[in-house]
Amino acid sequence: MIPVSAILVLPADPDLRQVSGRRIPLSFKPPHPLSSRRIPVLVDGDGEVLTAESFRRLRVKLGARIETENPAFVCEAIGVPQNEPGIVTRPGAGPAQHALPS
Repeated sequence: MIPVSAILVLPADPDLRQVSGRRIPLSFKPPHPLSSRRIPVLVDGDGEVLTAESFRRLRVKLGARIETENPAFVCEAIGVPQNEPGIVTRPGAGPAQHALPS
């Protein structure tokens, strides 16, 4: 698997000073050995797994988005459709050339 980078971006909001304007690097980790899904999971710096539900909650409540050079890979990892709002190609990234692991 070729490494894919992803960043959780929280927009600036003066009412939410602790999280306002943060850019949180995300990383891909192997799935749990007993998982029926054989694709990596996406985790934050604290080791918390980002799920479809948690991402959608962040997007709706805080306006969060994920920037990546491979939106399809990120969507697959968190279990959302490829047209999921808030998962965007990172500015300046070229065309995605990464394959999903088999």
